Amino acid sequence: MSKRTIAVIAAAAALAVAAGATYAATSGDGVVKACAGKATGVLRLDTGKGCLPFENAIEWNQAGPPGAPGPAGTSTVVERYYEAPSLSDPSTFLPVTVGEFPAVFPTMTRVVTLNVPAGNYAIASQITATNTTGIGILVCLLHHEGTFYGFAQAGLGNAAGDSMQQTITMTGAVSLAQDTDIDLSCFSSPLDGQDPGSPGVAAADIVTTKVDTASITQEMH
Repeated sequence: MSKRTIAVIAAAAALAVAAGATYAATSGDGVVKACAGKATGVLRLDTGKGCLPFENAIEWNQAGPPGAPGPAGTSTVVERYYEAPSLSDPSTFLPVTVGEFPAVFPTMTRVVTLNVPAGNYAIASQITATNTTGIGILVCLLHHEGTFYGFAQAGLGNAAGDSMQQTITMTGAVSLAQDTDIDLSCFSSPLDGQDPGSPGVAAADIVTTKVDTASITQEMH
């Protein structure tokens, strides 16, 4: 990646603030079947399609012994995800734009868009991507009109020492004054003189958990 690319990405990374996100749901048939993110522990209900490559399948009984009353209030969790038509066939994966930041910004591959109502949220995202025909740096951003809420990157490719498939994650905190469409977008930054190949996304998601307050700070150097 160019020095300019790294500088811009470093600025975006400074805006990503770590926070937790969880999801719990019931299936209504006495047994809860869910998928747990291997890297983040984020849970979502298995609607019958099974779990994604970056998740573990779990289940538990819906009914249990009475517990002590919990704190007042509820937590609202929303997830939106993308899954390729065939997780075993890379030709069906969502193609990722190849280019250098910031010139590539207008043409980045938009993987998932989630409309988030005004409020405070913990936000998390996972992306599983492959590149079997070349090499590059996969860069993914959670953003809205130039405001960055999360950032992650990983080397991806078929060269010696590289991984042809990677799962990357990001978490953060978001405080929104109005309803906002948050985009999960990715691009692949080519390496000088190397074949960029055909990077693609197999699966990805955005998960938001509404919270009472969100503390967001930026560390300056």
